[in-house]
Amino acid sequence: MRDIYLEVGESYYISEEYSFSPSKHYPEYPWTSDTIQHNQNNVYDMVRNCLIGLELDKENIGNRNWNPFKKLISEGNMVLLKPNWVMHVNGNKKVNEHALDCLVTNPSVVRAICDYCIIALKGTGKIIIGDAPMQGCDLQELLNETGYNKMLDFYKQIGTEVQFCDFREYRSVFDRNKVIIDKEFTGQTCIEVELGNNSMHYSKDSIKQYQVSDYEKELTKKYHQNEKHSYSINQNILQADVIINICKPKCHRLAGITGALKNVVGITYNKACLPHRTIGSKEEGGDEYLKKSYIKKLISLVLSQKVKYEKENKLKCALLMRYIYGGLYYWVKFFKKDKNLIGSWYGNDTIWRTVLDLNYILKYADKNGIINNKEQRKTFNFADMIIAGQGNGPVSPEPKQIGVIIAGNNPVVLDRVICEIMGFDYLKIPGLLNAIHSTKLMSKSLENCYVESNISEYCGAVDKICFSKEWDFCPHDSWKGHIEK
Repeated sequence: MRDIYLEVGESYYISEEYSFSPSKHYPEYPWTSDTIQHNQNNVYDMVRNCLIGLELDKENIGNRNWNPFKKLISEGNMVLLKPNWVMHVNGNKKVNEHALDCLVTNPSVVRAICDYCIIALKGTGKIIIGDAPMQGCDLQELLNETGYNKMLDFYKQIGTEVQFCDFREYRSVFDRNKVIIDKEFTGQTCIEVELGNNSMHYSKDSIKQYQVSDYEKELTKKYHQNEKHSYSINQNILQADVIINICKPKCHRLAGITGALKNVVGITYNKACLPHRTIGSKEEGGDEYLKKSYIKKLISLVLSQKVKYEKENKLKCALLMRYIYGGLYYWVKFFKKDKNLIGSWYGNDTIWRTVLDLNYILKYADKNGIINNKEQRKTFNFADMIIAGQGNGPVSPEPKQIGVIIAGNNPVVLDRVICEIMGFDYLKIPGLLNAIHSTKLMSKSLENCYVESNISEYCGAVDKICFSKEWDFCPHDSWKGHIEK
């Protein structure tokens, strides 16, 4: 199999009519012609062309027996599709068009991939489509607004079972002042996976205090302290035989970019287990900001106190903390030269370690959460860059219309291509740089990885390809001047 295939096409998504079906009755398409889309479905064609371009089940391409996932998926498998469902609303109020298209994986991409999973399973096994979005995400609203529920209705009508799943332990309900007033539990279960010295956070001398926004640092400490480093993983993830990772590439305030590697954060159950930043300035051994600052330290304390009051149901006190935070935040933004706060900057040395830990778990943790030396499940990756997200991602991006679908079996190589498309220097992105040098995540050197494409100038060694300058992304405000080539 080839390493990466990049398909360039039109930069728009098809409507929900016929629930994102193809506009051609392909030989391998398993349903009747009355389910075919009237309007041109370029996205379905692009996903299909990626599978052809990777030469999957090469001998059967073009006939009714073509099964591109034949070597990936066996009959009876549990297959899990992992899109990016980060949030139900774009936080950037200036974005009117494509607000959700640049935020979450589009269902037209997922539908095409899911059809080929159904072909491979031949009426057996199980398909789950799920994610652990941000704690405030109203997943049902997201599924309705984007058209995912239309896709699910299609499968129900033709008698094919596909399940949607919210991997979170609970959803936090915020009021209009962004104070948590309630929790809605999902009924999911989890397995705690202990990494110990396999963790990128591991250090015998570590006395670091980790923080996750809107969660108590004491709870995070239960997962990460001294030589213990564990993660709360949704049980469905570990039971899966195959995981297909379908990311929505965007700029990211903590990590620089979010692609296939970062998308794996959505396998978690309790998000308190995810270190986002280390408390304090760089000068003090943390990574929330660069230099010591009493105001920035106060901001962290105020946010921690807000979380404490929310837990105690002291909502008026929590609201007061919210207002104090708002005042301090704007003071920093208007009057401080260094405007970086709470780990949202190029100096964050925590989040990339968390991301690589989770990718390690995805590959090597067995169904009971025990780490093994051999890979425990098969994985495959897609990037939905028909419309990607530039600027202040992950939750306030601006649309960047690219018209690209990328597919491949290694998330590190895929992210290297995404980084190149965005016009960023991978040497300045800690997560990607460290993943490239990780023998746990890379089976061969990057120099030996190649891209194939329907555009001839985009074919060749990953490190040698130059993409269109028109595709260059505007980075997150806190990364400007520190991520570009």
